[in-house]
Amino acid sequence: MSNERQLSAGARVTDEIYLFAFMVDPLFLRIVETEHDLKEFMTGPGFDHIRNVADAERAFVSVLQSGYNDVRFSAFPKGDDGLYGVGLVRYGYVISEDIEFVTDSVSFRGGYGVANLPCSKDADLVLVEGDQVSLHRAEEMLSDES
Repeated sequence: MSNERQLSAGARVTDEIYLFAFMVDPLFLRIVETEHDLKEFMTGPGFDHIRNVADAERAFVSVLQSGYNDVRFSAFPKGDDGLYGVGLVRYGYVISEDIEFVTDSVSFRGGYGVANLPCSKDADLVLVEGDQVSLHRAEEMLSDES
């Protein structure tokens, strides 16, 4: 995704294939206000590695809209093997690395975590809420707080 301009006959394979080799590390935040919430907290959705990885892949592919991806996951977040329908109100993805992915349509920046937190205030966020997926830029989120 080095600016995605290299789709030509003379391109090297290493210029045309990008694999994300990231570890998916969940962080759960739950609000407990009622007895029902407490029961949900004790028995609610846990971490299913396969579902989380599949969902993370679909989230980034659908937001980045890379010309290299033949499959776009246009129905994301809906699907049978991701997190859709498991009871989460909202969830998000960040990249806890100092890396930026740039495509023809969008860029996505990560940021190192501090004090054992999974990300920093410098990381962009893919937010999934219900049927909606949105990209939130770190600098925009910080300026909204001001």
